[in-house]
Amino acid sequence: MTNPTSTVTAQNFVLTGSRDPLDIAKLNLVLDHLSTEPGAYIALLSAADRGANVNINHSGVHSFDPGMNTISWDPTMALATLHPDLTVAGVSSPALTFLHEVAHLLDPNLAANAAIPDAAWETQAEVYAATVED
Repeated sequence: MTNPTSTVTAQNFVLTGSRDPLDIAKLNLVLDHLSTEPGAYIALLSAADRGANVNINHSGVHSFDPGMNTISWDPTMALATLHPDLTVAGVSSPALTFLHEVAHLLDPNLAANAAIPDAAWETQAEVYAATVED
C-alpha cells in the first residue's frame, strides 16, 4: 500500500534524457512500487526534496553523478551481480537499481566511501548503497 500522505512521481524529479511517455510511465510504476516499502518511500521523498535529476536512458547506464545531482537510469535494464567466479549471484530489477542509485545520492559520506576499496563490492559506497536498498 502506497503511503497515503503523498505520492512520489516522476513530477517530483527533474527529468532529463528520454521524454518518451512510456519511459515516464515506467518510472512512475517503479516509484509507486518502491513507495509501498516505508524506508524506500522516505528515501524517494528525500531524493526528490534534494532536487535530484533523473536521466532516463537506453544505454544500460545506472549511476549517480554527485556533481550534477543526477541519477542515470535505464528503465529496460536489470543488473546481474556476479560471484568472483563470474557465476550469477542475483539480479536487480530496474526498480531496485533505481533505489540503489537513490542510496548513493543519500550517502552522507559518498566521496569518502567511494575511495575505500572493498573486495566484494568494489568500494564502501557500493556496500552502503546495497545495505540501504535491502
